[in-house]
Formats: sequence, structure tokens, C-alpha cells
Amino acid sequence: MKLPAITLVAESYRTVFHRPWRLIMAMIPPLLFIVAIDVALLPWRDLPVWVGAVSPVVDIIPYLFFGLIWFRLLLGGPYDGTLPWPLFGPRSLAFFAIALLLYLLFSLPAAVVAVPLLVALLEGLRTGAHSLLSPFFLAHILLPICLLAWGYLLGRFSLLLPAAAIDDALSWRSAWRASSGNGLRLIGAYLLAILPIILLLAVVAIFALAHNHWGGSGARSGRGREFVFLQSAAIELAISVLRLSMVALLATIAAEAYRRLPGGMAAQNQVRLRSE
Repeated sequence: MKLPAITLVAESYRTVFHRPWRLIMAMIPPLLFIVAIDVALLPWRDLPVWVGAVSPVVDIIPYLFFGLIWFRLLLGGPYDGTLPWPLFGPRSLAFFAIALLLYLLFSLPAAVVAVPLLVALLEGLRTGAHSLLSPFFLAHILLPICLLAWGYLLGRFSLLLPAAAIDDALSWRSAWRASSGNGLRLIGAYLLAILPIILLLAVVAIFALAHNHWGGSGARSGRGREFVFLQSAAIELAISVLRLSMVALLATIAAEAYRRLPGGMAAQNQVRLRSE
């Protein structure tokens, strides 16, 4: 079965934003989690390097938490206006473990291979120095191939997440077989869905940089500390909400693919996504 990528994207936007109160309600627990993490890490900002190494994994936890909420809202049966409790417990550990593995599957190769390649490319272009690999090869062949390969793997294995969220014992081999022939369609749908959110995040980032939110002289200007604090809080809230919206879109596409594809939920039952 071939998944219709454009249809998946359109349906994901309809499902996510058709009932905004459901989205807002689902965002409240992870937003509180994000605030708690920021407050807890506040005294550690200038302390050892290991804090900076651990913080990316810590920062991803509320978004995984939200993903679990959203998957269960979509696939857990008729929507009754409440959150799908309980959210913690032994049966939720599989979801968090698989989500962290997929996160590391992408982030570790990117950190070890893609980022050094990009740095080498930029440094070579800046200095004009010769390297073992030409800038053209790095920019137009090796780096895109690496990113495409990692994205393809994530697309093929993304069915594991909705399955784990509803306690379906879908194996890695079964997920690979179920997504056969749809790896590029899935990664294309994911990228197309998050593109508008990425553009909005870029706008927020430009605004933040223009107002020296991430350093600079803005905090030392004549503006009152209260205004600077409120502005910073609003920027961080906007970024968190946009990231959570991105997670909701990605999770909705994965849930719909899991529902449709043979070997996923289609092999067991025919539960519609809760977009009604």
C-alpha cells in the first residue's frame, strides 16, 4: 500500500488544529514540565560541562511526554474530552525507550558525522584551504546522502512510536516490513508538515536575536527588568508551543500511517483518528 503523502499532511493539520482546545489541554502538562526543567536547571547554567551534555536529553523529555499524550488521544478510542491517564507506569516505558533510541539514532550520527562535515565545508569555503574532500562533494553529495539515509531510517521505524503508545508489541522488523515502500513518502510527509512550523520558529528566532534575547546588550539597556523578563518568557513560550505543535503534526502522520498500513493497526482493527 502506497501512502498519499500530501493527503497525510493535510489530514494532520486538520486533526491537530480542528479542535484547538484539545491541543491546548494536551500541551499544558508538557509546558509545566518545561517550566519545571528551566527552573531546576537555572542554578546550573555556568556549572560543569556534563550539564550541557545531559541537557539535550533532559530537554527532549517533555516533548516525548507530549507525544505519548497525543498518540493516545488519537488512537486510544473515542475522545471524551479528558487526557488519557495514566501516562506513567511500566507500559509507558517502552514508548519512552523507543522514542529515545530513535532520537539518538538521528542526533548521534548528526553530531558525529554531519556537523563535522558541515564545519569542514564552511571552514574550507572561508579559508580556501584544500581538504581531502572537495566542498562540492561535501555540500552536494555526502551531506545530503547522510541526511537522507538517516531520515529514511527514521521514517521506516517511526511506526514503532504509535504502536508503543497504545501497548502494541510491534517489533522493529515488523515496523520495517509494514513501512516497506513508504520510507521516502513518510519522510517527505514529515518534512512537508513541519516546514511551516520551522518558518515560524525562524521568525521567532529573528525577533529574539533582534531584541538580544540570547545575549547581547538588550538585558543591560534602560528597559525595566520586568519587561525583559516578560518578553523572554513570551519568546520561550512561543518556541515551546511551536515545537509541541510540530510534535503533534509528526505524531499525527505517524499515527495515521500506523492505522493505514498492513502490519500496523490495520492488521488488528480499524480505529479512525479522533479528528471528529
